[in-house]
Amino acid sequence: MKILITGGAGFIGSYIVEYFKDKAAVIVLDNFRSGFKHNLEDFRCEFMQGSILDRELVRRAMRGVDYVFHLAALVSVAESMQKPFECAETNTIGTLVVLEESGPRESEEAGLEQFCRHLWLQRCNAQSGNDAA
Repeated sequence: MKILITGGAGFIGSYIVEYFKDKAAVIVLDNFRSGFKHNLEDFRCEFMQGSILDRELVRRAMRGVDYVFHLAALVSVAESMQKPFECAETNTIGTLVVLEESGPRESEEAGLEQFCRHLWLQRCNAQSGNDAA
């Protein structure tokens, strides 16, 4: 099994990397905007530095991937107030790029088995008794 974690160097993403240690080949795509390289130091994973807005990079990251955990986002409320267009572009267009590139190619028989977004957050919320996801 091979998984891609966008935003994998962030707090939650690094826990997903840890969870899949010795269970799957892991690729992390992150631009270090809010994540940190030291979050990945204890784990073997392929790292790709860049933005989810870079369609070609996302396409390369998707090669051979079975599952995607999409966590990459501009998450700072203060920054989103200062840069609303950049926030909207990253969080909406970036997500569309990830979704489009996770689908099957004309040259492939099938795309990803499953697109896993917000799965980890839902699990954490369920365990904490918080129904909001």
